[in-house]
Amino acid sequence: MAEGPYTPGQDLTTGPLPAAIWKLSVPMIAGNLIRTTFELVDMAFVGRLGKSALAAVGMSALILMLLNTVFMGIATAATALVARAVGAGDSDRANHVAAQSITLTLALSILLSIAGFWLAPLLLELLGAKQDVVLLGTGYMHLRFMGLFAMLSLFIGAGILRGAGDVITPLIVSAVGAVLNIFLDAALIFGLWGLPRLEVNGAALATVLSQVAVFAIGMKLLTGGHLRVRVAAAEMKPDPATIGLLVRIGIPNSVGMSLRFLMNLVLTRIVAKFGTGAVAAFTIGGRLQSLGFMPTFAVAQTAATLVGQNLGAKKEDRAQRGALLCTAAAVAIMFTASVLGFAFAPYVVRLFNSDPEVLSIGSTMIRIAAIGYPFAAISIVLNRSISGAGDTVPPMIFNLLILWVLQVPLAVWLAGMERFGVTGVWWAGAATSIVSAAAATTYFFLGRWKRLKIH
Repeated sequence: MAEGPYTPGQDLTTGPLPAAIWKLSVPMIAGNLIRTTFELVDMAFVGRLGKSALAAVGMSALILMLLNTVFMGIATAATALVARAVGAGDSDRANHVAAQSITLTLALSILLSIAGFWLAPLLLELLGAKQDVVLLGTGYMHLRFMGLFAMLSLFIGAGILRGAGDVITPLIVSAVGAVLNIFLDAALIFGLWGLPRLEVNGAALATVLSQVAVFAIGMKLLTGGHLRVRVAAAEMKPDPATIGLLVRIGIPNSVGMSLRFLMNLVLTRIVAKFGTGAVAAFTIGGRLQSLGFMPTFAVAQTAATLVGQNLGAKKEDRAQRGALLCTAAAVAIMFTASVLGFAFAPYVVRLFNSDPEVLSIGSTMIRIAAIGYPFAAISIVLNRSISGAGDTVPPMIFNLLILWVLQVPLAVWLAGMERFGVTGVWWAGAATSIVSAAAATTYFFLGRWKRLKIH
């Protein structure tokens, strides 16, 4: 694949695997931390407007997050196809897949923007929002849906570049976007520097403007010929075969992530029966788990790229070794997180809330959940490796059966027992992590993903 004086990205088909894994994983961890930091700052700004504003933005975020899962699936498909093309040395194919991914995103985002704009109040009401929250949230969501294409394109662009082994460019672009968003947040929410005070709508407008700016930067880079993948206008003409392939690979992944997202909503309702303190503890525990699993998800994304490139280069054994090394690294990270969780759970929870009930429930939740962390790392990395090969249906089936046939009924059953109570929800999660790891490991070693042909 032709390169200029500096063409970011890595060829993962040669050289030492451990060094390649860490070179890809560390920038992705940094990118995740940047996004998390921005989200915390954004919520802190909105929180100063009152609980109704915070509820409006929080509920709107749930709706937008569900949409994100759809496009994260397409991003996974783009990563798999671009990685295979890069591994095979077929730059034309990589460029074509990248262009078609953006075309598909444009078409879907237009449809979703129109639907979301009109359905915003109904969606908020379905989540149980009160009238003042619906009013604030509707304005917020109208603005966010107007910039939906820019937001969703960020997922796709990052997926394209990951497939080419380029994690530095997304990191730099996301950092620029986060800094711009924070400044715009402060200016538009509170009316600083002569700008109007827009409050909740200001938060939405700040996000949209920063995402549009980042999208413009990203497209300039992708069309400029300085990256491993180049998007040309002529290549964006819809190609039914490639779009169909992206959908076929991406939809199962999207469904799997949506099933997990919806399951979390169901678990929240189960926990809510035990009172506000339990919900607060569940919320804190969930945020801490998301933060703790960031390195694992970065390593899993690395595994997907590594598998895709090596399968493209017809190096199946190297693809398997790379996936297993990534799994070992993730298990080591999450075993450390488990030990720290057991030791410091009360101290960490107290950083967010010192209420005795929240402190007790939250500490117990973290310690029980920590039992499943190393097993969860196995399933996350191996399932993402399998998806990186373009074999996305089995992970979707695992999610459907394990989460909805096992975890949800088990959580309901255990939570209804006096012996367990709300802790039954955490024990169900730990048990499910073990089963999920066993399922992913079994399928991985069957090796079907190595023999899968993508056409």
